[in-house]
Amino acid sequence: MSLTKKQLLDELVCTKPEKLPKKVFGQDAWVKPVSEFQRSRRLASLYGKDGQVSREALRKARLYTVIDHLCDQNGEPLFQESDLKELMEFDALKIDVIVSVIEEWVTAREGKILGVSKK
Repeated sequence: MSLTKKQLLDELVCTKPEKLPKKVFGQDAWVKPVSEFQRSRRLASLYGKDGQVSREALRKARLYTVIDHLCDQNGEPLFQESDLKELMEFDALKIDVIVSVIEEWVTAREGKILGVSKK
């Protein structure tokens, strides 16, 4: 039996939101995966006309991690792109906490998808 297009597409669909294994500031937090379109768009936005990645773009990339992944338990985003400037005004170390928890979830999820065993 071989893989069919339908089986592959069913496997590639963005999954439902997941509760993060760690609480964020003492509260449950939910995240969802990003689509390939969304990730490609974000990566492309990092590069300027000169083909270089600016520090500003890297700062924004951290915040886009929050914007793109954090959601409520129904999958509705907590933040929109229009919230970027407001998020830039918050404590960077506290944003780091959120980004770190999301990155841990992404790494764990990636391991499950690829069948990578944890040490």
